Amino acid sequence: MHCEAVGDGHSVMKYLGAYVFRVAISDARIQAYDGRQVTFRYQKVGSPKWRHCTLSALEFMRRFLQHVLPKGFVKVRHFGFLSPNFALPLQKICELICLLYERLQALPWKIKPPQKPRPLRCPRCSTLLRWVRFLAPPRIVTVT
Repeated sequence: MHCEAVGDGHSVMKYLGAYVFRVAISDARIQAYDGRQVTFRYQKVGSPKWRHCTLSALEFMRRFLQHVLPKGFVKVRHFGFLSPNFALPLQKICELICLLYERLQALPWKIKPPQKPRPLRCPRCSTLLRWVRFLAPPRIVTVT
């Protein structure tokens, strides 16, 4: 395995950061597939112009699989108010949370103690059931 020092790590974080929040290529960017070759569109960094690239299916898969995260790593996804597409500003969300908190504080709370589970009874004679042991279900072996 070949390893090189990359300085203080800022360049690595900038490079990897692009892959943490999104997939390597979206379906919309794949233009054509004829069973042997894949054509997709891409943009060079800093350029507004879209370009097209045609690769063999194996080369496309090789490049795509380089962006699959190793086992134990997860992609970061935000939902709800943390989503980048969420319309309300953070200040408005804070105000709504404070308003909800004040309203909940004003409610008269009646906390009931937890109820003990009712004992199990026999459906025929209503006698209390007593646990003796656990019997695992029989294993069914299918012969093919």
